[in-house]
Amino acid sequence: MKNYHKLAFKLFGRIIFIVFVLYFISFFLNFQGYVVPALEDYRKWFENINDLLFSNLFFHLCFGVGFIALFIWGSFDSNKKMGWDELASRYSISRDRVKKMNIEFDYGQSYFNDVYYNGIHLSSTPNGLILKHPFPFDYLHPSLLIPWNEIDSIKIERGLKPDGKNNLLNKIGAVISPWKYANVKLLRFNKIGIVIPWKSNTRKNAPETLVT
Repeated sequence: MKNYHKLAFKLFGRIIFIVFVLYFISFFLNFQGYVVPALEDYRKWFENINDLLFSNLFFHLCFGVGFIALFIWGSFDSNKKMGWDELASRYSISRDRVKKMNIEFDYGQSYFNDVYYNGIHLSSTPNGLILKHPFPFDYLHPSLLIPWNEIDSIKIERGLKPDGKNNLLNKIGAVISPWKYANVKLLRFNKIGIVIPWKSNTRKNAPETLVT
């Protein structure tokens, strides 16, 4: 079933792409003074449909609801692929509890299970590493508090790359990048690759015995 919805989205995306490409080709040819009857008829049909839809309040409502639904679905789908849901089954912490800690967060680019994520918020306390989504996603998904004693190791590297990936581009990035990232290995979830920015608020409470 999962493959069906992916194929449906790909097919829909390609149809939309072709529709717009044909329109811009016909518009460009018409602008240049070249009239191709079939394309000219298509351009007029497209503009009529466009005027009809965007002047319709119901269409605006459906488009807005559909966009929000797709946005939320994409968020939950990404969370699952990142392994966030799996981590939350053990390390979940409520948004309110995080807020009451009154701590400062770092943010930046990261990788979870080879899924690139820009905007991760992270910090630390003497109890462990804290990871959370930015607003408004923090209302949809729980934050994580990973105790230090459940972390196997934290390897500091230069340049952002997915866990276990070390191609030529990654090697070049490691040489020229001024930014440090932490490759975090967990004891219980050792198959989930976590690569996060290694900044001041994140590293200040990390036990020295874990960091290499």
